[in-house]
Amino acid sequence: MAELDFWLWLSLKENLGHNKITHLLEIFESPEQIFKAAKKKLAEAAGLSSDEVHILSDKDLTSCARVKEQCRKLGIRILTYDSPFYPDKLRHIPDPPYVLYVLSRKRINLNDRPCIAMVGNRLMTEYGRCAAMDIAKGLAAAGVVVVSGMARGIDGASHSGALSAGGITVAVLGCGLNIAYPPEHSEMMEAISINGMVLSEYPPGTPPLPQNFPARNRIISGISDGVVVVEAPEKSGALITANYALQQGRDVFAVPGDITRGHSRGTNSLIRQGAVLVASAIDVLSEYEDVYINTLKQCINNSEEEYKEEKEPDSAAFAPLTDARYDGLSETAKNILTRLSLDPVHFDNLLNATSLSADELSSELTMLEIGGFVKTLPGKNFILNV
Repeated sequence: MAELDFWLWLSLKENLGHNKITHLLEIFESPEQIFKAAKKKLAEAAGLSSDEVHILSDKDLTSCARVKEQCRKLGIRILTYDSPFYPDKLRHIPDPPYVLYVLSRKRINLNDRPCIAMVGNRLMTEYGRCAAMDIAKGLAAAGVVVVSGMARGIDGASHSGALSAGGITVAVLGCGLNIAYPPEHSEMMEAISINGMVLSEYPPGTPPLPQNFPARNRIISGISDGVVVVEAPEKSGALITANYALQQGRDVFAVPGDITRGHSRGTNSLIRQGAVLVASAIDVLSEYEDVYINTLKQCINNSEEEYKEEKEPDSAAFAPLTDARYDGLSETAKNILTRLSLDPVHFDNLLNATSLSADELSSELTMLEIGGFVKTLPGKNFILNV
């Protein structure tokens, strides 16, 4: 049998935690030796209960064969702990996943690249969304892999920012890779699998159970050099990830927020406790200039020049409408979209920039919002829905 079978057999054993598997590997050295160990020898292993000995005495590989076949059909690669493509930083956390399931069109080696996690609240503010997208875009443009959890809110905005820069982003899921969660991020998941990597420690078919998400947070921080918390209340999954980062010896960054909003209390608290304050991607990149000198030094210089020459929102370059989803739109609708960007534009400014009446513009914007092309913000402001 291949080594993969032994790793799968061990990882699929229910009621055996990561710490228990680590303990077994310290005693038996490899999953193959654990598989081949007699019941008596397993019983002699310190710390194993009779139930655990019974679980490990079952050598049936049917479930392993089923998972391998599912992965083959779905195009999912299986990375084991001893694979050269297994993230090396993750290998050294206290409770590493011994098997990772990977969905990616490219064979990306995370050991060759700086990785930064970006996390935050699911109920993000517009400020948080803009901050996440801007920082993620800057990091990705500099060659950094942006890691997040593909959740609603800040996670999704971070992935979108990285994708908009043509960079690599990694989504760590708390379910099987044949399940898009949340469902509205199915297209994002597809885009990430093409341009980056979607991974999980859970085999195909595993539902998004609540207990899976705190556990997956240790992977988000574990494969990263540092974690940027963009927006988080005092109790949130983002702060769980930040705590994992501290336990794992990772850097913790935080974007300052509005002191009057609960969304910002967690991030502002992290800054008070010593997290590095982040106002742009450059603040993160500069921390790793010496570590990844060949990758980042020139990118940092280029980014600094771009920030120096940054234009006001009104004169910012608008995204060309080259995506196939714009093909069926009228010229009037396209004309409106070319006036929009990720910065809010007021209805009156759109009215002045087009030859439409107020009623015509309002009607067009309503249809564009229904079609998913535009988002309406408070105060009659509009942005592109990317």
